[in-house]
Amino acid sequence: MKKLLFAGIIFLPFITHAQTTFKPVERYCDLQVSAKMFTRKLAVHIDYGTDSLAVKLKPGNEDEKLKNLTNFTDVLNYMSEQGWVLVSSTTTTNSGMTDGVHFFFKKELQAREQ
Repeated sequence: MKKLLFAGIIFLPFITHAQTTFKPVERYCDLQVSAKMFTRKLAVHIDYGTDSLAVKLKPGNEDEKLKNLTNFTDVLNYMSEQGWVLVSSTTTTNSGMTDGVHFFFKKELQAREQ
């Protein structure tokens, strides 16, 4: 009986760990960038969507770091450093003038299956 109890205690962590698996999931974000009037800084907004996994992604200070960047190349480099991969970009126009740029990024995450 003691051997059986001892074996159960030894293998319990392995059994519970085997039940939790992770699967890769792609998540996307929309990074909207436009020039601010009368300054060199950029107006930056990130939309992670309403997906619960994407909402958990959103770090608190990522938006602040992006708002202090002064050119599009720095924005793209920063997102690349954070593990995001550029998928596509589009420009928005207002009265024939370029108003801003939307960059669409993706990132592969490990989501817990339950």
